[in-house]
Amino acid sequence: MTCTAGGYKVNVLRDSLGEFTNRQDLVLIYTDSSDAVFIERRKDILSKFKSFDAKVVFAADNFIWPDPKLKKQYPKVPQIESRYLNGGAFIGYAKTIVEMLNYKKINDMDDDQLYFTKIFIDKQLREQWNIKIDTKSEIFQSAVDNLEDIEVKYKGNHSYIVNKKTGSKPLILYGNGPIKAAFNRLASDLADEWTETFGCAACSRSAISLKELKKDDYPIVQLSVFIDQPTPFLVEGLKTIKDLDYPKKRIDFLVYNNADYHEVDVELFLSGCSDEYRSVTVISPNDEMTGTAARNSAIDQCLLTKCAYLFFVDGNVHLTDPETLKDLIEQNRTILAPMLSQHKNYWSNFWTGLNDHGYYGQTEDINQL
Repeated sequence: MTCTAGGYKVNVLRDSLGEFTNRQDLVLIYTDSSDAVFIERRKDILSKFKSFDAKVVFAADNFIWPDPKLKKQYPKVPQIESRYLNGGAFIGYAKTIVEMLNYKKINDMDDDQLYFTKIFIDKQLREQWNIKIDTKSEIFQSAVDNLEDIEVKYKGNHSYIVNKKTGSKPLILYGNGPIKAAFNRLASDLADEWTETFGCAACSRSAISLKELKKDDYPIVQLSVFIDQPTPFLVEGLKTIKDLDYPKKRIDFLVYNNADYHEVDVELFLSGCSDEYRSVTVISPNDEMTGTAARNSAIDQCLLTKCAYLFFVDGNVHLTDPETLKDLIEQNRTILAPMLSQHKNYWSNFWTGLNDHGYYGQTEDINQL
């Protein structure tokens, strides 16, 4: 296995752009693909780039890396702006970018940020190639060490960010470095994926419909109910399971009951509908199986039968809408879970952040519940 560092990216980029050596009319943009969200349209990005009157514009950071000794060689900027080059995102004319990439040889194990930094702090090269840094975050907004400066805002069906320090509206959010959880939280609302007015726009874009399918062609679902302890109103909850508007011959039903008190309830429920389901599996208190083992067993059974969907329902849950199962499938998501909160109380079953100890971390999303 060959290990590589940032220098590898420079070499791959240089080898890939050879055909554009003389294209001074072509604008290229580079970002690390897993780290960037394009918030605005191409024409907005091109227009903002041209307003810089530069041939290449790099993203900016508040800190210098990887060589702090080079700090004094950077041009000074106002205190509210970011002074240092971020090599993970840049935009520029193809001819200039190709020249910059071919300036010196770089080993795969060398640092790409240092490569671009040394080009920028060389005044002759900086002026020759007319390289600038996006110090106000007008195009690129780096999230590293800048999270407190970033605010997500909404206008109709459009979501965007504002840099509270400079007042700019960055067009691309770049989440390089060890802040992936926070970056993903911001990114989930951007590119018009979610807005306060329209909610989750992305949800409808990937949705599917079961309406055109015959009942016999519905996806196979393993519906697994877990009764871990004596549960109030269990009979009523099981009735909502039975009343789901989904062909039972397309459902493998599994019930885990760990409460002797409910054995009669489960037997009565199954006596009225067990023949309707594709299959029925019962794990009773006599099996002495833990809740964790029962859930693992349900997953194993789903894999064995090659079910299309696995639907977990705890015994204290009441599915009051008979369309629930169909609605969930039509969302066409890998995993779906309910979002529960308490009115006028900072409580939820889902948190969007983790602290340094891997426990719940406070985030703006939670504050908005």
